[in-house]
Amino acid sequence: HEAGNPLSIIKSYLKLLDAKLPEALGLRTELAVLREEIERVTGIVQRMASEPDKALQRKGVDLNAIIQELAALYGEPLFRGRSIDLVLDLDTQEPLAHGDRDAIKQILVNLLKNAAEAMPTGGKAVVETRAGVSMDAQLWHEVSVDDSGPGLPPEAVQRLYGAETAEASA
Repeated sequence: HEAGNPLSIIKSYLKLLDAKLPEALGLRTELAVLREEIERVTGIVQRMASEPDKALQRKGVDLNAIIQELAALYGEPLFRGRSIDLVLDLDTQEPLAHGDRDAIKQILVNLLKNAAEAMPTGGKAVVETRAGVSMDAQLWHEVSVDDSGPGLPPEAVQRLYGAETAEASA
């Protein structure tokens, strides 16, 4: 409840700002993305306050739409503002995944931020989706985020995957 009140106030001010801004500025899409992000945060806060055993409702999630929204929201501050080319290579089959939209979005935000932070002097980040990827006799949707950063140092790989994997990949 305490977090919900400030979020509601922010949503109200965004609505007022939207009404006051001239159409010619072309900021309506950005404001809509901000309102959606506030809704997502509200949902996260509400889930944190609810019983942990409640099952999340899983429905079709348009991966391409999420990626395009995130590119619109974070393209300037994370990529263009840092001389990083952001390339979207999205499957035209519109991959609909089943899962929690907010959780998928948060994972993608984390991957995009990691990619941008890996290239402090510029570079290239590619986000790709592929529908119908076969694995274990099932069809899946694949999302990859690739960047031209230096990669992980061997000691980080060792901490992540253990000594055996680090030695095998060296």
